Amino acid sequence: EAVSLTVFDVSGRVVRRLIEGEVMAPGPHAVEWDGRGEDGSAAAAGLYFTRIVSAGQVAAGRLVRL
Repeated sequence: EAVSLTVFDVSGRVVRRLIEGEVMAPGPHAVEWDGRGEDGSAAAAGLYFTRIVSAGQVAAGRLVRL
C-alpha cells in the first residue's frame, strides 16, 4: 500500500513530508526526521504533530523537538 507520513506544526502547516505515496511492505518500519523543514532549514524547538496515511487509515502522533 502507498504510505504518506507528514510532520505539521501546531498551526497545522506542513513542516516536512517524510514519506509521500511510497509503496511499503506490511510490517514495522522506522523513519528518522532530521529536524529540518521542506526548505532545509532547521525547525524551531517545540511541539509537532505527525500524520501517517495508509490503506485508507489515518494515525496521528505528537513529538517534541528540543
